[in-house]
Amino acid sequence: MPPKISVTREQILDAAFDLVRKEGLSALSARRVAKALDCSTQPIYRAFASIDELKAEVILKAEGVAQGYLGGDPGAEPPFLRLGLGGLRFAREEPQLYAAVGQEGIVLKDLQQGKPPPPFALEAMRADPILASLSDAQLTRIHALMWFFSQGLASLFLSETEGDPMKTATEYLMLAGRAVIEFELRGC
Repeated sequence: MPPKISVTREQILDAAFDLVRKEGLSALSARRVAKALDCSTQPIYRAFASIDELKAEVILKAEGVAQGYLGGDPGAEPPFLRLGLGGLRFAREEPQLYAAVGQEGIVLKDLQQGKPPPPFALEAMRADPILASLSDAQLTRIHALMWFFSQGLASLFLSETEGDPMKTATEYLMLAGRAVIEFELRGC
């Protein structure tokens, strides 16, 4: 009798994450993960109640990677711009994870429900002297509008474009940010 293959929950999650990172969320299946681990699907369903549970864990791990990008470039000014630029770098360097987080991530669900930004985003916004005096509701609107705008800019990295897409995206992100912030400051 062949030796029993022991596959840990962590190994399964890592294999699923690698699969999504390379091929996208639509590639995630128990069979594909089992093939990557050279085992049957049985250990996967023993470790995770369903493929949806595994998918949720992969998304959480991808959100952790995204948060690393969102810390941004400490030299970027204004501080809130760091979030947008970090998101654009995430889209450029990790397109499959970016798409997975955008499709299934907590940020999108929170935005749809009108929830305030994550604490690290609020902290970055409040670090900007121009934004510091705005209410949570105003900061929430600014965050949502800029998140949706940066989602569109991320498409620059998903297609073949001439020139430096990061330079173009940065310019547009700054222009949009100034306009949205000015709107909130006027109390319109």
